[in-house]
Amino acid sequence: MHIDCFVKGANLVARPAGGLDLQVADAFRYLEIPPQAPPAPAAAATPAVRAPAGAASASATGGAAPPGTVAVPDVRGMSMRAAASCLEKAGLRLVALGTGRAVKQEPAPGAALPPGGVVRVEFAPPPDLPP
Repeated sequence: MHIDCFVKGANLVARPAGGLDLQVADAFRYLEIPPQAPPAPAAAATPAVRAPAGAASASATGGAAPPGTVAVPDVRGMSMRAAASCLEKAGLRLVALGTGRAVKQEPAPGAALPPGGVVRVEFAPPPDLPP
């Protein structure tokens, strides 16, 4: 059994480890939502070319990350635990600054990093809600 984790365009497969993952899986079964297989990796039709600095990222242009790299998922708005899990599933490492929800990340979502690359994420408490 697996659960697909769609995070702002990035398709990441989550491992059910108990807790919330199993509750979500149970809810999907109850609602009769069929599981979805992860998409097949796209074959590289052309050799990878390094984009110049300041060029649009692969996801912004609709392409895939170059071979041997990982596209950085968008973790903005996530808790530290969810961001760490999401980046770990993508094969990346988190450097967390602050507490609360992710408000800023570097490199930007969609940027290509080598496996094991570091994503710096700034966290901030949510704003106070009006009474």
